[in-house]
Amino acid sequence: MKKVIAWTGIIIIAIVWLIAIIFAFIDTPFGNNMFLVAMFCMVFIPIIMHFMIRLHERAKKRKEDMYKENGSEE
Repeated sequence: MKKVIAWTGIIIIAIVWLIAIIFAFIDTPFGNNMFLVAMFCMVFIPIIMHFMIRLHERAKKRKEDMYKENGSEE
């Protein structure tokens, strides 16, 4: 699951990077705003993906712990 999330993040960041380059050359207020949005996404997408990986690890560990508890009681 970590690899899937990591590759998804790489693809999303590459697309955002290309969008940022395109909007960097557009000299309008809309282009400027979209460039800033793209820069914002480049920073926060990896942070969000890091939290997703951590939550997945915790959920997986919690599920394994529940199975251990239920299995040992029977």
